[in-house]
Amino acid sequence: MIDEGLEMATKIIHYMREHGDRFAKMDRLDRKKTLLAEREDFAQFVQIHPIVYEYIVAEQIFNPNAFKRYIKAAFGSPKSDADQELIAKDRRNVYYIKNRQYALYYKYLVQETNPQSSSSEVNRMYDEMVSELNESTKRMLDQYEEAQKKVEIQNNQLTEAKRQELVNVLKQRLAASANH
Repeated sequence: MIDEGLEMATKIIHYMREHGDRFAKMDRLDRKKTLLAEREDFAQFVQIHPIVYEYIVAEQIFNPNAFKRYIKAAFGSPKSDADQELIAKDRRNVYYIKNRQYALYYKYLVQETNPQSSSSEVNRMYDEMVSELNESTKRMLDQYEEAQKKVEIQNNQLTEAKRQELVNVLKQRLAASANH
């Protein structure tokens, strides 16, 4: 997994350098979308390592040692019992676990690119990133839940309207057949 990931990250970096002028003119989101549209072979890497892709494409930052550490930490061992219990309580908690993994990659990037940084400072930055990601995730999940409720209400209203419409059609048919 590490070697394949390193190879694909290298290909992404190389492709971006080949087309640097064009990508430099794009904002972060357009750059990410365009790259994927032009190179479908990058899609699997993006699905498996979205945070790594984000840093490569949006920030032009990649460190092989940080990537290796991230892979070993995030994919090297099964989820802890505490994490498994958390997910069992609510499937949405998987997002919060992923947030810790994403922040872990950031932490390793900082450590590898700034070896003089203090552990306490790096850990503080990690904790802040986890907190920010969790807040964002909570907002997203709350918005999704709210949208689901609205759709359910609309569906119920449509169903009731269709039911009433059917009743009216049947009444008209019954009245028409009674007149004949």
